[in-house]
Amino acid sequence: IDKYRQCMAVSEHPDSKIATAHWLYMSLRRAGQEEEAREFIQGMDLDGLAPDVIESGSYLALLRIYRAGGVGEEALEFGDLEGATQGYGHGNWAFYNGDPESARAIFQAIVAEKNQWGAFGYIAAEADLARMGN
Repeated sequence: IDKYRQCMAVSEHPDSKIATAHWLYMSLRRAGQEEEAREFIQGMDLDGLAPDVIESGSYLALLRIYRAGGVGEEALEFGDLEGATQGYGHGNWAFYNGDPESARAIFQAIVAEKNQWGAFGYIAAEADLARMGN
């Protein structure tokens, strides 16, 4: 968490801020620091950053979902970079909100695609499955 905080402090470009904010938020939630995560995300100017986001659109969409209080029931596709990214965010949300079986199913779907093995969401899903004993 401290490394993400340090990264936030030096992030200048909106893409860097958004991507780092996403991983910091998820790290805080995984560490059980829900109130700090909520305050952090509520304090971000997502609308102000959005026009200059080039590569981190999926992270921006996830941050907006987290700010709104949760992920929906929309169908997810996992076969591309955005799918791995969005899927991991949704799976992680399920995990730290007490639904590890839904998280496992999403992580398995991401890894089953096999074509996004270099995506952070894929790597994180693979690591979580290993920790979950799968």
